[in-house]
Amino acid sequence: MNLRKILVYLLSTGFSEIVLIATSLAIGLPLPVLPAQILWVNLIEEGFMNFAFAFEPKESWIMKAKPSVFSSKRLLTNANKQMIMVIVFFTSFFLVGLFLVLHFIVKYPIEYTRTIMFGALSVDSIFFSFSLKNFKKPFWKINLFSNHYLVVAVGISIGFLVAALLVPQLRFLLTLEKLGLGGLLIVAGAGVTNLIFIETTKHYLFGKKKARKALRGAKR
Repeated sequence: MNLRKILVYLLSTGFSEIVLIATSLAIGLPLPVLPAQILWVNLIEEGFMNFAFAFEPKESWIMKAKPSVFSSKRLLTNANKQMIMVIVFFTSFFLVGLFLVLHFIVKYPIEYTRTIMFGALSVDSIFFSFSLKNFKKPFWKINLFSNHYLVVAVGISIGFLVAALLVPQLRFLLTLEKLGLGGLLIVAGAGVTNLIFIETTKHYLFGKKKARKALRGAKR
């Protein structure tokens, strides 16, 4: 189960970045994030969470599940795959839309826009790590502190993100600009928006399925 969480996390964030960059290039726009920034997001912002997910405690329903659920031939269930695809679609659509608005409507300089996009990608990966702790329950109904490694990993990732945005040497290394209040609010809003959508996706893919099974059982 923990392996599935890691895979869903990695594939969702990875494909979102690919679609964002590919779409921007396909329509003739400059890169929304630079290679060094992508590397920072993948290795620093997401790397600690990948390790921490391995220490997630067992969920209560595991002992009631059929052995086939944990078959090595089914690393990802159909619901997991659907969740990945929907998250990738929405996150990519949202980030591409954000990039277009910042570039064409707000008309920020490209370096400033890339800084916001870098922050949005980082915050997205940090925020929804808690959402993936449990596929069947919303994050506000689970113990967010059950995995101390994940809590520490989130804290470290936030610390590195703050450092990347505030420390002049790191900003120079990553080609980032100093964000004002408006830019910071956009970054935070992107993370919250993505988290809300992921929770909605979880409810649709897992909560509704559970409700249908309960209804079928009641009719028997």
